[in-house]
Amino acid sequence: MPTRRAALAALGISVGLAGCLGGPPELDPQLPGFEEAENGTADGEADPFSGIVFREQTLQDKGAAIDFVVTAENTGTERQPITLRAFLYTDDSNEPLRTVDRVFDLRPGVEERVGFPNGGIRLSSSERERLSRLVINAKVGGYGANFQELATYSGEDVRAVVSD
Repeated sequence: MPTRRAALAALGISVGLAGCLGGPPELDPQLPGFEEAENGTADGEADPFSGIVFREQTLQDKGAAIDFVVTAENTGTERQPITLRAFLYTDDSNEPLRTVDRVFDLRPGVEERVGFPNGGIRLSSSERERLSRLVINAKVGGYGANFQELATYSGEDVRAVVSD
């Protein structure tokens, strides 16, 4: 059996030649990772939410705060740490005015309705007036996981919810 280095070198040559010829390389079933590549589950192509399904996203008025509430369901087989992060932006900056996090774990087969802690995202009246955008991102997994956008609301959308 060829060494891993030899197998990777052969694969690199195949990819390089295929790139010159304009076609995808033929994959050898003997090479490590063949099955993942064939099934589209190789690294970099995985579901960013790792078996967590988010749905029923709503923005709610909580008096002096607003809350983003979402249903999260763990369809996987492992307990998953989840982080929701709210970015509050004003017109005068590309940097967020403030960020608010909500971190929780979700067991396999569990569906939970979650929002931000302490009654939601507190907004002073001046912050509410200056708010131009609210972006909610989610991350499933530990430190190596990346945030993905879940929802974006304009400042007008937020003010409309608060004034209802």
